[in-house]
Amino acid sequence: GKDRYPQELIHRCRCGVFVRSKTELLIADSLYREGARFHYEKRPDLPGLKFLPDFTIYRRSGDVIYWEHCGLIDQPRYQDTWRWKLEGYSHYGIWPGLNLICTCEESGKGVDTAQIEELLHLWRLGGESDLPG
Repeated sequence: GKDRYPQELIHRCRCGVFVRSKTELLIADSLYREGARFHYEKRPDLPGLKFLPDFTIYRRSGDVIYWEHCGLIDQPRYQDTWRWKLEGYSHYGIWPGLNLICTCEESGKGVDTAQIEELLHLWRLGGESDLPG
């Protein structure tokens, strides 16, 4: 989380938040541009969860959506951590496609910004549907 390795928070988003990767920068800037209410690496109200979600997004309905970006998914140690995170989420009824957005990237490969935009619209994140009412 933010307390671990704060020196890795090097990319400043348009909203002023610092994130760890260029892809997280693209996600945060896209959420901000669309008017979504979100936090980066915020401790959730889920007692016992041992990690901080990359993004916590608040919908107007009161629902919370989490977004995890797996930036090194091709590395075995990272895969182990990702499985551990998915197990942690599952204890709270948080599942990919239901209330968890997952994006993945392999080392040395590029980012598909169109995929990020498509996910924003698919999940209806931002705009009038998610602004506080």
